[in-house]
Amino acid sequence: GDGWGHCSPAGASTTVGGYCRSISITHDGPERVEFEIVREFETAKEMIFAGGINANYEGVRESREKIPLTIRTRVALDRNSDALSISTVIDNNLRDARLQLIIPTGINGKYQANQAFCFNERVPGLMLGRETETFAEAESADKNFSGIVGKKDELGGLYFIGNAGFHECGSAAGTAGELSVTLFRAFTRTVGKNGENEGELQRTLSYEYQLKCTAPDSSATELVKAQQIFQLQQLPVSVIPEYLVKTTQSRSFAELAGDLAFTALKPAESGVPGEIVLRTVNVTGDRQTAKITFAKPFSKAELCRIDESVQQKLSGEAPELEFSAKPQEIITLKFTFS
Repeated sequence: GDGWGHCSPAGASTTVGGYCRSISITHDGPERVEFEIVREFETAKEMIFAGGINANYEGVRESREKIPLTIRTRVALDRNSDALSISTVIDNNLRDARLQLIIPTGINGKYQANQAFCFNERVPGLMLGRETETFAEAESADKNFSGIVGKKDELGGLYFIGNAGFHECGSAAGTAGELSVTLFRAFTRTVGKNGENEGELQRTLSYEYQLKCTAPDSSATELVKAQQIFQLQQLPVSVIPEYLVKTTQSRSFAELAGDLAFTALKPAESGVPGEIVLRTVNVTGDRQTAKITFAKPFSKAELCRIDESVQQKLSGEAPELEFSAKPQEIITLKFTFS
C-alpha cells in the first residue's frame, strides 16, 4: 500500500498465530498483578516490487525470506478495577506489512467506535456490501476512529480504550464478535513520491491501551471520561487566570455533573480578563442534562457557537448553571467573572 490505502496482493499470506516464548509474573502484590507475555511470529520480511514501486502494484509479491517478529506485552489488573491495563512493545523489523490486534468479545452484532465529538454505531464488515468493489476506492471493513471501540449486549460490554496513536478499527462479519485495531501499517510507497523509508517504521514501537468491562446500561460518556483519565491521569483543563482560582484552593474551580462529555475549559478567545469558555458534547443517543458549578459566582453566562460568537444570554449572577444537549450536539458556554 501507500500513505492512503492498501490491499493484499494475490496469494499474500495472513499470519494469525505464533508461539509463546514466555509468560512471566512481573508483579504480584495486594493491589496489582502483572504478567509479561512474549510471543514470536514468523512472517515474510517484505514485499518484492518486481515492477518498481510506482508500477500500479504489478509484479508485487511477498519475499521468500522469513524473519521473526517479537511482541512483548504486559497485562496488569489493579484491585477493584474494571479494566486491564496493557502495554505492547514491538521491535519492528517488518516492511510492507500491517499488524492488527484482534479482540474476541463473544458479542455479535453492531459495534461502537468514537470519532471527534461523537460515537458511531457500525455494522461488522462492509456497510455497502460488494457495491463499491468496482469503485476507484473500494470500501474497507476497517474504518477510522479516535481510540475507543467496543461492543455490548444485555450482559455488558467490552471496550478497547487507546492512549494515543490508534486510528483504524473494524469488526469482521461472520465472526464471534471479533474487533480489530491496527497497531501499525508499514509501507514503502508514498503518494506523489519515489519512495520514502520513514513509512516503513523500522524502529521500536510502543502502545498503551486498556480493555474495559462495562455494564449493560453504561453510556458513551463514561468511555470518553475513562479515555481522558487514561491519557492524562487526570481530567484535562486549560490554564485559568490565577485571580479566578487563588481563593479556591480547597476545591475544584469548576465541577461538571451529568452525562455530557467534557472537552475544554479555557480562557475565551476574546482575551477579555475574566471570560472563560466551557465546551461539552453529548456523545449519547438521548438528550442529556448537565450542571456546571464554579467555586465562585459568575456575572454572566452565554451560549456560543464553536467560534465563541454569542448566540444567547442564559443567566446572570450565579455560581452554577444547568443546561442540556441533543444527541451529538456540541455545547459551548462563555462565562464572565467580575
